[in-house]
Amino acid sequence: MKKIILLLTVVLTLFGCSKPQSTKPSIADEQMLAYLNDQQVSLVVSNNGTITEHNQRGVKDLMDLLENDPQRLQGAVVADKMIGKAAAALMVLGGVKQVYTNLISTPAKAMLENAGIQVSAEEEIPMILNRNQTDQCPMDKSLNGVDDPKECFNILKNR
Repeated sequence: MKKIILLLTVVLTLFGCSKPQSTKPSIADEQMLAYLNDQQVSLVVSNNGTITEHNQRGVKDLMDLLENDPQRLQGAVVADKMIGKAAAALMVLGGVKQVYTNLISTPAKAMLENAGIQVSAEEEIPMILNRNQTDQCPMDKSLNGVDDPKECFNILKNR
């Protein structure tokens, strides 16, 4: 029942039928993560009362937003299914203020927190694995030893 109420509140917020999320950020943020999980999308961005959902693989949505709609990320609250170092670097560059996730890698959490971004994660793991679960995610692997988000972006952009 609680989940239904949360989903209904998110839907009403999307259609402008309730208070903007900035009035109760903790409630709206929890609703975003529940919405992300219920709708089976990979990324939800909430900024200035507008919520958008995205569903491309990996960090493609964050790259697209950063390159084509950077104001969407500036000061945003983001719910993401999984955050590795690559996603974290893009969120830092985008100026995200807060993230909620089901799963985060230790390097990603450190990068976000070092940038002053609030992080809430259901589970923290040492690294994000590739799709076959046999090695580290290739995007994150390309960033091993790199801590500057701008340098990370340049590496990711050239991949």
